[in-house]
Amino acid sequence: MAQYLYWPFKKPVLSASWQHPYYRNYWGYDHFGFDCGSDEAGYTVLAPASGKVLDAGWDNNLGNCLVLLLPDVLDHNGNSRDRICRMFHLKSFHVRKGQTFNVGDKLAEYGNTGRGNWGVHLHIEFDNDLNYPYHAPGVAGSNMIKKGTISTVDPATLFVLKKGQKVRGCAARDGRYWWRSSDLNSPVVGENKPKVCPTCGRKL
Repeated sequence: MAQYLYWPFKKPVLSASWQHPYYRNYWGYDHFGFDCGSDEAGYTVLAPASGKVLDAGWDNNLGNCLVLLLPDVLDHNGNSRDRICRMFHLKSFHVRKGQTFNVGDKLAEYGNTGRGNWGVHLHIEFDNDLNYPYHAPGVAGSNMIKKGTISTVDPATLFVLKKGQKVRGCAARDGRYWWRSSDLNSPVVGENKPKVCPTCGRKL
């Protein structure tokens, strides 16, 4: 059965979006996911959809990482397919390799692990390539997460919100906004499919 993909926090805060030019200008490389956190106390990461933990472990560059399989995830056009989810820089895990989970379950605590001076946040990205779940396009490659080709999906085309939720955007370390206004406008879902695509504004 097709499922929605929710933000991994009850009160999400976005600091950097998918392939934003300001991110590239600052770091010198492209960004293939969302950097986000929570306005709530604590650092708990919730499951954005139901699925299975393909791996939970340490990467020498990116710190603690989760690799997840999320089956039959809907995009904002009403199309569904299985997707890979990768989460980087985690402080600790609430799940282990091989474990199944339901949407909203506690997966991890986000943090600042890894070799970079990135600050405390969750990096989350989604990929359509099920054959290479450990391969990410925006990394140099290490012991766990390998250098991959660009098969990631803009999270803005997948994320939805529950009634009463909002996404707040915050400035990045250079004082500029590394996100687009459309990245904050995830559709609110009820019983039916999303009614409007936040990336193009088209009614669905």
